[in-house]
Amino acid sequence: MHASPLPDAALVLCDRLIAFDHRERHVYLLALADASGAEAADTWLATTAGRLGEIAREPAPLPPPPAPPGTLRFEPHDHPEAYLANIAACRREIVAGETYEVCLTTELRSEGSLDPLPAYRALRARNPAPFAALLRLGDVSVLSSSPERFLRVDRHRVVESRPMKGTAARVAEPFEDACRAAQLRRDKKTRAENLMIADLAGTTSAGSPRWAPSRSRA
Repeated sequence: MHASPLPDAALVLCDRLIAFDHRERHVYLLALADASGAEAADTWLATTAGRLGEIAREPAPLPPPPAPPGTLRFEPHDHPEAYLANIAACRREIVAGETYEVCLTTELRSEGSLDPLPAYRALRARNPAPFAALLRLGDVSVLSSSPERFLRVDRHRVVESRPMKGTAARVAEPFEDACRAAQLRRDKKTRAENLMIADLAGTTSAGSPRWAPSRSRA
């Protein structure tokens, strides 16, 4: 098992938040404080609202220049022999009854300099995923282009996870589109992946998990 030099998780208490609703085109400000910090929170809300109002009245800035062509070369962390050995180890665990499916992953690594913000802008322009994110965590920057919702906790303390397994591109022609959906439903690998991820989400969630009906979507 490979131990990453980076932490497994980074937990951040966001007591000041500026949220932009891309659908409604609204900006929301959030300040979290107890009674002793209420005055500071009110000051931040007023100051931030004023500054955002000033920005809205300013001329629109020029679009950022396109990112230069990428020069990074990525290499897999595991050599082919090591990866094949990992596959054999996974098969032994399945035969032994320790698990019934394994998602075997590896890393691609590159050495070089990269400015996170222009790189993220280029990534988002190429793939505007709904859960894309640029996270600056000290000396580590995370550029995410994920289409999946990992976790959501609503005001009623209901935890929702929506991983994606088994997808196909939609097409405009209805018959071909229906054929692709039917093929997903028949595919053994796709059904196995959906069963695995539903089991994983259920066994790692506290309380009483509930599953939505199986669907084929783009």
